[in-house]
Amino acid sequence: VGPEERDDKSMVILNRILEWGPRGITLEADPRHAELVLKEMGMENCNGSEVIGSQADASDDEKLDREETKQFRSLAARCNFLAADRVDIQYACKEICRRMSAPCKSDWDLLKKLARYLKSHPRMIMKFEYQKPVDYLTIIVDTDYAGCRRTRRSTNGGLALLGNHIVKSWATTQTVIALSSCEAEYYGVTKGACEGLGMVGLIEDMLNFRYKIELSTDSSAAKGISTRRGVGKVKHLETRTLWVQDQVEKGRIKMKKIDGMYNPADLMTKYLTGIRTAELLADFPI
Repeated sequence: VGPEERDDKSMVILNRILEWGPRGITLEADPRHAELVLKEMGMENCNGSEVIGSQADASDDEKLDREETKQFRSLAARCNFLAADRVDIQYACKEICRRMSAPCKSDWDLLKKLARYLKSHPRMIMKFEYQKPVDYLTIIVDTDYAGCRRTRRSTNGGLALLGNHIVKSWATTQTVIALSSCEAEYYGVTKGACEGLGMVGLIEDMLNFRYKIELSTDSSAAKGISTRRGVGKVKHLETRTLWVQDQVEKGRIKMKKIDGMYNPADLMTKYLTGIRTAELLADFPI
């Protein structure tokens, strides 16, 4: 596959469809997964929805039976594979997969809501159009403090971009229970710094060129902690994460502030309305 006249213009990689066009490359997630989820749930003819999900009602904790649990795990794993190429459903799939060990009726309802969203949005195509070379790997992070009603753990969300190209995204539950929104946001910055340094190292090994990292957060407090030395007045902050300050001081990471209303990483931290999801996705070539 390539830009030359004799090169192939389309190929399939692990059922992902990659095409090379006059404006660049497009990559589409395997479209069959959305169809199979709807079919296995008997929802081929359901009404579509713009809402990806909502917080599970913890009061409805009736466990699924053995067969239902087996089906839930199968569907959750399929959605998780699809989410690797779809930033719009990563948070919803992460929350569903967290319940695979002991799913309840409320968790099945979350799966149904995701299926209705996939009915309305069965496909997503990522565009990697030609652009000018860039010197920075852009990392954008966001955090939802104590968003899980069952455990009160926070969620890290983030995007890694080269120019306008999304090269990686993530939605993960924090392993520790943050005691403040400031602490949770700083852990989100730490996660973004880890991902950025890992990607920069990989690119350097392949291309012998080292990108700088530009890390953006909508939290002034997390940005402030990252650009100073020590914990300051935040005594409960884990000192093992303060290595980010050292990287900022050495100039390997540049911290920036982004307006929370325009933070695309918001997609990976919470359930959003259909309008909000469309607004954030419109900022990217999708």
